Amino acid sequence: MRVISGIVPFFHTMGEVIRHRHEITAPKNGQGTSWFSNPFRNIDVKDTLLSAKNFLKAHFLSKFLGEIYLVPLLFRLRKPDLLGENHPWNTGICAQSQQPIWPNNILFQTTRSATHTLGQLSDTQIVTNVGKYLAALARGALSKYQYDENGKKMPGPPNAVNYLHGSVQHNGAFMIFEDFRDAARHLADQKFVVEMHRFVKNEQRDIVLVFRQKNYDPAAYAYFTSFLIGRTGWFANANGPQGKVLAGNHAPFASNNLVIGPWADDLRQLAKGNTEAIVKPSLESVRRNFFQETYGVNVEGRVYNFIDSVYPPWKNDQIENRGRKNFLYDFKNTHKKKYFDKSGKPRMTFPVELSFNRAVGT
Repeated sequence: MRVISGIVPFFHTMGEVIRHRHEITAPKNGQGTSWFSNPFRNIDVKDTLLSAKNFLKAHFLSKFLGEIYLVPLLFRLRKPDLLGENHPWNTGICAQSQQPIWPNNILFQTTRSATHTLGQLSDTQIVTNVGKYLAALARGALSKYQYDENGKKMPGPPNAVNYLHGSVQHNGAFMIFEDFRDAARHLADQKFVVEMHRFVKNEQRDIVLVFRQKNYDPAAYAYFTSFLIGRTGWFANANGPQGKVLAGNHAPFASNNLVIGPWADDLRQLAKGNTEAIVKPSLESVRRNFFQETYGVNVEGRVYNFIDSVYPPWKNDQIENRGRKNFLYDFKNTHKKKYFDKSGKPRMTFPVELSFNRAVGT
């Protein structure tokens, strides 16, 4: 039923996208050509089919089956404090070096821009901030209750979710990019995506994408996340400091947590009481085996394909129907002009500021 409840709104949103493209490009005074005169105009069929396959895999299969896998773990890991305050999942301290593990778990990082506004923060500092935040979430499982800054008891996520954050922050790998456009340039290179999958298969680690640019457009983040899912076949949460984007939550930097699966094996081991086996060493000795080529392609003039364009409004509508107000937009009002140009294309091309380079307040 959940799959069906997701498919129906998807086709509704797809119809909305087509309808508004038609409104913008419809002939005026009997002149011009309607979008529907050639329904395949501006559609890269091969790229769109790739996204469709990966979205089916990521959202309706991997995420759905992953949630089914998580349900019994929610019960088996319902008890707090299964690890202890000094466990690496709660501290982020590497057992071998007795230092924070996050800098040594940087799997890939692009060259920093000379004009970057956050140049005073090194990649080590950025990834440490993200790691500390995830470790703080993991420590939510230390107590039966959680409290806010005023000491008031507050509801928290199930302890299994807190343990999950511990697995990701300590055992996971970090990939650091300048901004969304920088990441998209690499993800558009199929060699790069293949190498990501090779790493996950060989090392059984989850991946977190972290962005140096802290001042970003939430709408651009939503469309990039859609592009990320369409390229990798993994569901991704869009976490960051600029409010809640789609299903994402707050984080000190924009960071896509890829829902891949190794965390589930870690939680299963924890449910068996194997608190030492779940602690993996840093990537320092193995990361030289991955991403040793030059990656990235020219994305000038490239637009998000049709599937990538439909996902953000569909997901946003799903979330708002559950009672959570998000940042995005309402297709029924004039905001549609912000997201479609006069030709009817989604206004999300790689060179356009709204897509990858626009910062909030600029």
